Amino acid sequence: MKIDMHVHSSELSACSHMTVRELLEAAKTVGLGAVVLTEHHRFRPWQEIRRLNREFAPLKVFQGIEITVPRIGSYEGDDLLLYGVHNPALEENRDWTYEELYRMTREWNGWITLAHPFRYQNRVTVDVGGLAPDAVEIHSTNIGADDTPAILKLTAELYCKAFQSSDAHNAADVGIYHMELAEDAVETEDDLLRALRARTPVLCSRPGRILEYNTAILEREDRIRGMIQAGKAGEDYVRETGKWIGHFNRVAMGKSYRI
Repeated sequence: MKIDMHVHSSELSACSHMTVRELLEAAKTVGLGAVVLTEHHRFRPWQEIRRLNREFAPLKVFQGIEITVPRIGSYEGDDLLLYGVHNPALEENRDWTYEELYRMTREWNGWITLAHPFRYQNRVTVDVGGLAPDAVEIHSTNIGADDTPAILKLTAELYCKAFQSSDAHNAADVGIYHMELAEDAVETEDDLLRALRARTPVLCSRPGRILEYNTAILEREDRIRGMIQAGKAGEDYVRETGKWIGHFNRVAMGKSYRI
C-alpha cells in the first residue's frame, strides 16, 4: 500500500491551499492507497473521517495531528507528528513539551515522528537524544536538500526509522514523497500502526514532480536573494508577494527549500 502520512487541508490548517476534497482527489489520481491527515493542532470529527472513507473508497483516510513544540509565535520550535493519539487535549492552545507528547504517545500505544528537523534553525530544540522518536522525517516538500546530511546523521544516531511524506499544502504536491507498506490489507489505524512497527516502509518519490517543484523554488528564491541584496526584510517579502515569511527567512539563513 502506498501511503502519504503528512498532509494538510485548508479547512483546519490555515497554511494549506487545498481543501480536504481536493487533497483526497489528488491522492487517488496519483495512485495512493491511503493518506493520513495531519492538521496543525486540530482533529476532524470522526463522523467526517468515516464519511470521507466511504466517499473516496478504496482510498483509506486516517487521522493524525501535528504539534509544534514549543509553540512560540508561529513555527519557531520543532514539529512532531502523532499517530494513534486521539486525545482531545491536543487541540488546546497550550505549550506542550516534547516529554509530555512522548509520554502521551506511549500511553495511547501510538507513534511519534520528528517532522522536518533543522527547518527553522540549525539544531533540534527538543530532547530526542533522551527520548528517541519512532521515526524521523528525512524528505518532504519542507525539507531542503541542504539539511539532508544532518537529518540522516541524526536518524542514525537515534536508531529510529526514516520516513518520508509530502507535507503537501497544495494538491500538486500530494504524494511527491510517500512510502510503501509491505502489507496491502491496511484497513484500520491499528493495522497501520502494526505495519509501521513490523518493518521499515519502502521510501518512494516522484522525480519528475520533484524537478518541477525545484524549478519553482529556485525562481522564488532568486527573487528573495534579490530583495535581500536590496536591503529588504521578510516583512517586505510578505507585503509584496502575499507569501509566507518562512520562505524569506530560510534564504536569509543561507538555506534553500530545494528538495
